[in-house]
Amino acid sequence: GNKYTSIWIYMVAPILGAILGALSYNMIRLTDKPVREITQTGSFLKSQGPSRS
Repeated sequence: GNKYTSIWIYMVAPILGAILGALSYNMIRLTDKPVREITQTGSFLKSQGPSRS
């Protein structure tokens, strides 16, 4: 018959991945800068759009 001996990895991996992803996201986003300063530093991406020659 069918034996599902290794099915636990398919059950545990998505949950563990979501938890680790959320923790790493929070660690990366932990900064002393205010949100206003973060958005200003990211504005250089908008200025380097397709108008660059």
